[in-house]
Amino acid sequence: MQDVLIIGDSISLGYTPIVAEILKGRANVSHNPGNAQYSSYGLRQLENWLGEEHWDLIHFNWGIWDLHYLEPAADPLEPSTNAFNRDGVRRTTPEQYAENLNAIVKVLQSTGAKLIWGSITPLPESVKMACHKGEEVLYNSVAREVMESHGVDFNDLYGHAIGELNRIQPPEDVHFTPEGYRYLGEQVAKVIAAALDSRQ
Repeated sequence: MQDVLIIGDSISLGYTPIVAEILKGRANVSHNPGNAQYSSYGLRQLENWLGEEHWDLIHFNWGIWDLHYLEPAADPLEPSTNAFNRDGVRRTTPEQYAENLNAIVKVLQSTGAKLIWGSITPLPESVKMACHKGEEVLYNSVAREVMESHGVDFNDLYGHAIGELNRIQPPEDVHFTPEGYRYLGEQVAKVIAAALDSRQ
C-alpha cells in the first residue's frame, strides 16, 4: 500500500472519493484538510498539510481561486467571497501564479514523492462568476511551463473535460455533476496508478 496525497480546491474534493474507491487496496488516498483555495494560501499551509508523513505520490492543483477577481481594496490573501467583483482586480497575476507554483514545487520535491500536477478544469461562460472564461487556458499554460521546468508530470484535466462539459458540468457552475466527478476521478486514478506502477 502506497500513500497518496491529493491537494486542491473543491473540484479535487469532489473527485478524491472516486480516486480512493478505485485505488482501494492499492493505495491510501488522502486529501489536504479542507479547501486548498488559491496558490498563496496553499504555499502558507503546505508544511502543515504535508505533516510528518511519508508520501509516495502527491497530485496537486491550484487555479480557480487564483483566477478570482476582487474588489480593488480587498486583501488578495483573504478568501472572503464578499470581495468578489468580476470587474475588479485579479487575486493572482500570471507572474505571481508562476512564482507561487515554483515555490510550491520546491517544497513538494523535498518530500521525495512522485509529483503530478492537475490542470485547471474548464470555466463556464457566466456573468455570475468572479472569473472570466478563457483565462484558465492562460494559467494552464503558465503552470505547464513551470511543471516542465521541474520535471513534474502534467495531468491535463482541462483537456479531459472540455469535450464533455454538456454532460458533466452544470451551466454557469465551475463544479461538476456526480457523473462529472466520476469522470474526473477515473482520469486522476488512472494517472496516479500508472505513476505508482512506474515507481515499483
